[in-house]
Amino acid sequence: MGSTMIPFTSDSCDGGYFHIASLNPNMGECILRPVPHRFKIVFRSDTLVQSINMCSSRTYFNLTEFVSILSGIVNPNICVDVIGKILNVRELVFVPSVEHSQGAYFELCFGLRDTECIHLECRLTGDFAVEFYDLWKRRSRNTVICIIKFVKLELSQEHRWRCTNVTGCTRIMLNPDLSITDEMLCWNPENDQVPIITRKENAME
Repeated sequence: MGSTMIPFTSDSCDGGYFHIASLNPNMGECILRPVPHRFKIVFRSDTLVQSINMCSSRTYFNLTEFVSILSGIVNPNICVDVIGKILNVRELVFVPSVEHSQGAYFELCFGLRDTECIHLECRLTGDFAVEFYDLWKRRSRNTVICIIKFVKLELSQEHRWRCTNVTGCTRIMLNPDLSITDEMLCWNPENDQVPIITRKENAME
């Protein structure tokens, strides 16, 4: 990357390094937040965003173990990242507004399996669900490894923890060119069973 001044958009920050000048760090008001710290960056009219050379070749993920999520020991107020093999993708469903106070929306449910053969349910909603479904169908004949960044944890009707997307925040990567993807693609479990996970109280901050 060079050092050109750029207009800031939500896509500008993916995988890049930036210098941000003239900003206000404010205490966040929302309970749900993408990172553990409680401050958020508030842009001003004179805020400048400048792309800079890559500081590190590392890809940073806050990957969380499925067993920790299902056991209820992960704070649901902080978004996490998950990785797993996509399994059991259901049909895209249109939920009418009469069933939801915020209007009609699309919903898609599927599963992820980690290298411990533990399964985690995922529920995507809105345009995000439609985009994911279209991307997955193009790759569905092959093994698909999925990394989901900034997912929210929620309890299903069966009182089982699962992942869902956060509007404007969640990002999905299918078979990204990363070493962790290659390792999972090469891994074939002999016994793909769903372990029994005992749910505990949440770690709340």
